[in-house]
Order: sequence, then C-alpha cells, then structure tokens
Amino acid sequence: MSGDDLDQPEADGYDLVMPFVACRSQGGQYDDEAFAAGWQGGEIDRTLHTAADMAVAVVHFPMVHAGLGQQVELVGMRHGFPKISVEPTAEGWCAVTFERETR
Repeated sequence: MSGDDLDQPEADGYDLVMPFVACRSQGGQYDDEAFAAGWQGGEIDRTLHTAADMAVAVVHFPMVHAGLGQQVELVGMRHGFPKISVEPTAEGWCAVTFERETR
C-alpha cells in the first residue's frame, strides 16, 4: 500500500476544513454538534437572503444536518421560499431544496 494519504481508507465521520475553536473538542465551551448546526443554519440564512435579492427561484443544499429541518423551513419562508423539500441522504443528514415563484 502507498504512503500517500489519499490512498488510505477513509476514517469514520468527517473533519472540518476550518476547526471551530469555540467547540469543546477544541477546548472551547460550546457543544460541537450544536455549534456546527448553528453555523450551517446561518450559512443557509445568508444564502437564501442573497438568492432572494437576486431573484433566484431554486436553491439546493445537498448536505444539511437532519435536525435543522423545521428551522430551515422557517428560514426559507422568511426569505420568500414557501416550497421546501427535505430528503434524507445519509444518517444524520438530508438534502434540502427551497423553491419560490419569481417575477
């Protein structure tokens, strides 16, 4: 077997590109899963805000923390995306698509 890291079996779970140093796993005070979900919720909010400003009709997020389902529905409605589709993809994850009418 090669010594190249890309040739090695993948580890269970996932790592963040940028560590959240405020999380317990990095010595911080916040719960890792809650912090990551909140961060992603903020990212979805900002993306939908921008999409609404640009009159985009469909926005798709392929990997969303499954526990955010009801919350992102509210975020979608806030930005004028009344049609939301949530599909499970993997354990703990789902794909979310937001749709709206454009003028």
